[in-house]
Amino acid sequence: QGRIIEWFPPDYTSFCIIIGPTAGGNGPPHYVDGTGGLRDPGTMAVDAAGNLYVPESGNQRVLKFGHASLPQTVQDCGPDGLLVPPSPHTVFIHGAGVSAGIARDPSCSTPTSNCWAVTNILTGSLGGDAVSWFDDAGHLTTNVKGPVPKGNFSPFGIAVSPTGDVFFVDIALKCTSSGCDTVDGQGGVFKVSFTGGQPSTLQRIAGGLSFPTSVTVCDASQQACPVPLFEPTPVPTGTGPG
Repeated sequence: QGRIIEWFPPDYTSFCIIIGPTAGGNGPPHYVDGTGGLRDPGTMAVDAAGNLYVPESGNQRVLKFGHASLPQTVQDCGPDGLLVPPSPHTVFIHGAGVSAGIARDPSCSTPTSNCWAVTNILTGSLGGDAVSWFDDAGHLTTNVKGPVPKGNFSPFGIAVSPTGDVFFVDIALKCTSSGCDTVDGQGGVFKVSFTGGQPSTLQRIAGGLSFPTSVTVCDASQQACPVPLFEPTPVPTGTGPG
């Protein structure tokens, strides 16, 4: 039973559970072995207005939490760090496969509208397209960009670069008559570029991973990007604000 936890500045040690288990469990109501939380949530995204988008793959939908419903300070939260009642939400996307990741695509968004790239874990013989695009109303868009067609991979988290390149992680989900599970060491990271809104051949840029869930993009023109773990010393990049 999944939780969404909001952490507060400046030290990010105070928090509020805005939705999560509210009954049962081995301890206070918000313990993850209780009931009433999200069913298999994925990786989230936030728009410019502060609205929160969370895939709930266990219910095959994407939820939207309005910015006004989210706590502004820890004092807005209830006892035991649990928001009571939980933050209200609406169903943003439903019935578009088993969505696990969502990201705003700058290449098809405008200052007044958003274009959302959403993954679908069950591709290939198991389901539909790997990545599809949706508008601010949660409607599938087929004349702007994509989709990334189904293949021998299981997309989870996703990120989109300023130029529109798509990166997603493959959790290597394999299904048999007895159920589905991931395969250790078979996960990876894929990159997809686009020409005229149509995807190019997928590039596998990393492999050998066990259940990777997330990927992000750092824009070096806007900030100093993190240094890869194998770099012995920091390498400053970019000239934007730090």
